[in-house]
Amino acid sequence: MKKLLSVILLAVILVSSFSLGVSAASDAYKATWTLKASVLDASSSKEKDRDVYKNTSSKVVYDSKNSPTVTVEPGQVVWVTLHLKTGSSYYPASLDAQIYYTNNIFESTDVVSGKSYIWNRTDKFSKICYQGGTPYSKMVQSYKDTIYPDSWSDSKKASTELYSVVMYPQHSITTQSVSNIDEDLVTVPIYVKANAKVGSTGSVFITDDDMKTKKNPSGRFILSYYENGDMTTPIVSYSDKISFDTSKGEIKFVVAAKGSSNFSLSQTDLKMNYKDKTQLTATVKNKPNAKITWESSNPKVATVDSEGNVTATGKGSAVITAKYGDYKAECSVKVSYTFVQMIIRILLFGWIWY
Repeated sequence: MKKLLSVILLAVILVSSFSLGVSAASDAYKATWTLKASVLDASSSKEKDRDVYKNTSSKVVYDSKNSPTVTVEPGQVVWVTLHLKTGSSYYPASLDAQIYYTNNIFESTDVVSGKSYIWNRTDKFSKICYQGGTPYSKMVQSYKDTIYPDSWSDSKKASTELYSVVMYPQHSITTQSVSNIDEDLVTVPIYVKANAKVGSTGSVFITDDDMKTKKNPSGRFILSYYENGDMTTPIVSYSDKISFDTSKGEIKFVVAAKGSSNFSLSQTDLKMNYKDKTQLTATVKNKPNAKITWESSNPKVATVDSEGNVTATGKGSAVITAKYGDYKAECSVKVSYTFVQMIIRILLFGWIWY
């Protein structure tokens, strides 16, 4: 039996090592795109909104990697940040990416004249792409028609607006290596319409439908790069080496009645191990004894009782929802196995699980 267990453990180690090696080799030109979002109350001044966002240190930041559904109210502003993570061989040239949003609940501001967008100027990519580039929206229809992916239906194009984010490098920089990028690029405001219908849903997303490739050379979604760190080689705008991952590039939103921000959860994202327990607390402003109802979207992953106690029951993802009248708040839960739990599961082939 000991010999058999040793063989199984050795096989697991070899498979893991091989997988890591393959991943490292294929990751060189991979670009992973995600979004972040924060919701704040809007004011009458767009530039004041920008200043409030920059000076609010306690704001809640939602990350599209966790697939959240965010509650917003009519008239609020959602600050959306484009985030880029690359592999080990990127030396960036130019960038052309789009941040799309559904126009049933959202509208943009004229960011060209208002200058309410916010560039990140502190990290590796942004320092090189400091000059030029502006996120812009409210463009003329004829130009929008050239940007939307050809694969989209007319109805999808009509229901979607976008920010086009263009960044150009400082060509004077020719020796700075910037591989392994992992940074926010730009943050843009998207406003919830004042007449947005309560209960309606929308999203902000990025897509690789319009990625420039050899098969689709007219695509708009581009991250150009140099082939080595001295940046004197030709710029490559599309290549079979480039891999775009936008699978986690969407944040969903639901419109709630004004004043629902007075209803909140103690946490909006939870990472738990199997069998862990924790408690969520729902707060209704000025109603300390409010009766809250709780439910889980996937009890096989996480359960919740009438007091907000969450128990991790299996690996996967679930959403815990707290409700009070017309108000609703959600917490995304991701459950994993510990290393010891995983080894036990592998060794016992799933036949016995404590």
